[in-house]
Amino acid sequence: MPKWKLEVKPSYLPLLSVLLPALCATAAVAAPEAQSAAENELDIARVISVEEEAPHPLDPPVCEVVNVKMTYLDSSGQTRIHTYRKLAPACSKS
Repeated sequence: MPKWKLEVKPSYLPLLSVLLPALCATAAVAAPEAQSAAENELDIARVISVEEEAPHPLDPPVCEVVNVKMTYLDSSGQTRIHTYRKLAPACSKS
């Protein structure tokens, strides 16, 4: 694992002392609040399809994170789409 070294020129220190707290405050305000377990549960009555991002057929299988789109019906009959990320099938092969 590479080790990162940050070198800051002394002339930048006054600017960083002003910008860094402002950036941290912005990130804290923009961060979403943690959701409770009940808010994270999906109301799935029936799964219609699950589509996984596929690599090009000529590319060798690679262990990576891929996007998945699940289309489903909820208990009220509404069609919903849920997207998430998962490890590619190549990750489970030993």
